[in-house]
Amino acid sequence: MKKFNQYTILGIVFLILTISFFTLMFNDIGIINWLLPILALMVLAFTISYINPKIGKDERARIIRTKSVYYGFYFLIAYIIIAGGVAYLGNNNVDFQLIFTTVCSITVITLSMILLIVERRY
Repeated sequence: MKKFNQYTILGIVFLILTISFFTLMFNDIGIINWLLPILALMVLAFTISYINPKIGKDERARIIRTKSVYYGFYFLIAYIIIAGGVAYLGNNNVDFQLIFTTVCSITVITLSMILLIVERRY
């Protein structure tokens, strides 16, 4: 049986919160501002719980971190350009807090997934 670490337990807590907020989203539209960051934290916690035992403090770990941040930077630039286009071309009822939380949440999820992909390649 696999030993759970604190990140796995934290990921399960965020999973429960994500499911509860997702069910509440159908009743209240304002809850989506909280759903995306909690979803991003859930993905980040599960990613760290998977990656943490596999990556030490050696040269391989430094290369993995460097490449994942390097690749993630281009996604971040693309997300900012898309968010700017939505804010510029959208009507006057654009919720900038929702755009900001969406960009931040998608960036955290993307960086986590890139870290997993780069770790598998190296």
